[in-house]
Amino acid sequence: GGCGLPGDGGALEHLGRRVRIVLTPSEDAFVSQRYPNRNQGTGTTLLVDGGDAKMGDSDHSLALLKFRLDVPGKPIEARLRIHNAGNPTGDSGRVCLADGAWTETGVTYATRPKASKELARLGPVSENQAVEVPIKADLSGKTELTLIIDPTSTDGVDYLSRESAKPPELTVEYEPDGASGGRPAR
Repeated sequence: GGCGLPGDGGALEHLGRRVRIVLTPSEDAFVSQRYPNRNQGTGTTLLVDGGDAKMGDSDHSLALLKFRLDVPGKPIEARLRIHNAGNPTGDSGRVCLADGAWTETGVTYATRPKASKELARLGPVSENQAVEVPIKADLSGKTELTLIIDPTSTDGVDYLSRESAKPPELTVEYEPDGASGGRPAR
């Protein structure tokens, strides 16, 4: 067994054969119903908003994130971390798998992929807060993870994009190839 660092007051987490890697998006964008044919993939913020007066009206906007899963082993768990750009909200939406192909410089509201399985809820977010949530998805054998941040209220929020100083992050814990994990390979 090991000891904690002097004065740290916390327990060490022994990962054993696990390794942790932090990935940033290979592509990200947001799309808005107000501009159904406009691409908004190169800005520094990602707008997520259910609408102005009611859900689904012309201000309906959602964010898309694409991560290349360059993970040299078997993914065990993943966490998404995103930073609020300064606009607090009482309900910042849900993280879902994206169903359909898209590119950062090509996607529009009219061509956006649909949200499929919900993976996490983001909940309330304060100004400039970093939000981190577990992503409940099987990443085994996948080379890419594409997510939609789908609004669940008309209380909009801006997140910082990959073009900002604080890009979104996907932290993946994995068992390296060739590691003996005690479980048979699938």
